[in-house]
Amino acid sequence: MRFNTLTRIVQSNLLASLSAFLLVVSAVWYGCLILTNVIQPSVATFMLASLVMAISEWAYWSGEKPSILGNIAMHAGTANIAVILLCLVGRRMYDGDLVADFTQFQYGCIAASSAILVVWKLTKLHSLGYCLMQVIALIAYLPTIERVLMANIQTESNILWSAILLSSLAAAPSALKRYRQTWHKDWLGLVYLARTIPSNLFMVYLVAAKSLAWPPF
Repeated sequence: MRFNTLTRIVQSNLLASLSAFLLVVSAVWYGCLILTNVIQPSVATFMLASLVMAISEWAYWSGEKPSILGNIAMHAGTANIAVILLCLVGRRMYDGDLVADFTQFQYGCIAASSAILVVWKLTKLHSLGYCLMQVIALIAYLPTIERVLMANIQTESNILWSAILLSSLAAAPSALKRYRQTWHKDWLGLVYLARTIPSNLFMVYLVAAKSLAWPPF
């Protein structure tokens, strides 16, 4: 029994490490594409993503029993976004073209994020703020989905989306173990995965469908 328990713990920790590894490597790869000017993503998109992740991290660590492994996908995702944003800002500054081209939709997401922050502080419910930020993160996918659907050419790389999906799947055992084994149920890691796994599975299919002319293309 003890050997089986130890084996499960080791497997869970290895998968959590794999989750972090996938997102760090994909961030370095994506950052290299930016620095070599192969791709030119929107600065505003990654600034918004950084804001969403920062508030989510803040809310998560405001809880009673936060952990690294219990929500490794979010922590690695935050590092992923930070690396990409740094590369993007650095490249744009080098080119003399650092413009935060926010759309009205993105301004709305920023306003909603600020409102959630106020609600969280007024209610003192960090879990409420955390869950509402996951809703904002989900809504923020809409411009990317619209761009994939409407553009005449492929605008996305499935390597990054696949890495995010695989990272979330690899983080699931650790999040479940954290939820089951602590007296204070750390369910926020599961909330994050409940958002990222279906949404990124959809994005992986959508990007692949555009390349292969599958429905809805």
